[in-house]
Amino acid sequence: MAPKTLRAQVKLNIVLGETKIANKMGMNIVNMETDYSMHK
Repeated sequence: MAPKTLRAQVKLNIVLGETKIANKMGMNIVNMETDYSMHK
C-alpha cells in the first residue's frame, strides 16, 4: 500500500469517526428535548 493510500484511509477513518460522534451527540440532544417536552 502506497503512503498516499494510507493517508487517504486515515483521513477517511477520522471523518467517519467524527460523523459517528456527531450523530451520537445529535441523538443525545434529541433525547434531551424529548424528555423536556414530556416532563413539561
